[in-house]
Amino acid sequence: MFEPLRGWIETAGGEFSILSCEFDTARQMGMYEDAITRQPDAIVSKPVNAATIIPYIEQAIQQGTTVINVVSPILGPDKQVVPGVSYAGDFNDDRGYVAGQYLAWLGEKNQTKIRVLEIWGLYGFEEWCIPVDKGFRNGIGDSEWVEKIYDSDEAQFNNDLAYTATLDALTAHPDINAVYVTSAMMLNGTVSALKSVDRWAVIGEPNHMMLLSGDAEPWMIDIGQEGYIDFDVDYGCYQFADLSFKALYWKMIRGQQDVPSHLFTVSTPIVREPTGIYGERGEWTYDEWVDFMDQLTLDFATWKPFQGKHWSDQMALPNPDTPSWDTGIPTAPSWAREGFPVD
Repeated sequence: MFEPLRGWIETAGGEFSILSCEFDTARQMGMYEDAITRQPDAIVSKPVNAATIIPYIEQAIQQGTTVINVVSPILGPDKQVVPGVSYAGDFNDDRGYVAGQYLAWLGEKNQTKIRVLEIWGLYGFEEWCIPVDKGFRNGIGDSEWVEKIYDSDEAQFNNDLAYTATLDALTAHPDINAVYVTSAMMLNGTVSALKSVDRWAVIGEPNHMMLLSGDAEPWMIDIGQEGYIDFDVDYGCYQFADLSFKALYWKMIRGQQDVPSHLFTVSTPIVREPTGIYGERGEWTYDEWVDFMDQLTLDFATWKPFQGKHWSDQMALPNPDTPSWDTGIPTAPSWAREGFPVD
């Protein structure tokens, strides 16, 4: 997610460090404390437990450091957005929403009643798992074709635990015919479980398990094109890096404005065939997505900021003539339509 941003900044002569806490909350707190000591111009972050680093973020803002959180905003104890923090993302309910829409569409298209297993990371993860689940259920809505949603045990974004959680659920509920893996970080574990019970098969084969993934990654290209996965969501690094770079450029290079608090993005569905259900949002087919990834290569410094495809007119973009921003298409993301932040 941060590699394109590093490529652009270093190409422009700046310095950019990437630090990973590996889902260790204590390590994460130490990283933020160290960052404050170094007094960088900006911190672009994706915390795993936002509540623990709020004091450090507030201190960074006080000393003049720009803080951008990607994927979702940082919520304080009152469940309101922490003042002074910008965010670039869809708050995760959006990618759950498009997955739910697709599952309802697929059931109706195939005239198949669906009983889906939702693979959870952490039950209490308010910045990620809870919004994804809410969006997923809202996307399904009142569809008569989705009969039941089973919740897995916590897989903690760990493939070994995802394997066990998937296998336990399939054993307890043999009527499951679809699995929604909310994060690709757990996909390999679920795939291993499906293989162990002979449910790893391409679309069209009798033992195929309908499989939806919460975020597409480059390593998934082959199994996607081969037909093992029914649905993905491209909420990938380009959008967040692109939008964060725009914001930093306008503030630090152009010096014309502060970073807006809401840098809206939307999640773009990746589908087996055109569905016609997403309207102006647009969708990728797998072939389109693969072609785009092939064009990018992994030389992130060659990626072109200020450009995109499908979602490029759906993000909050700076107006080249004035320092104003707009929210693009849709006019407001799902959480803004419902009232932000999510209850």
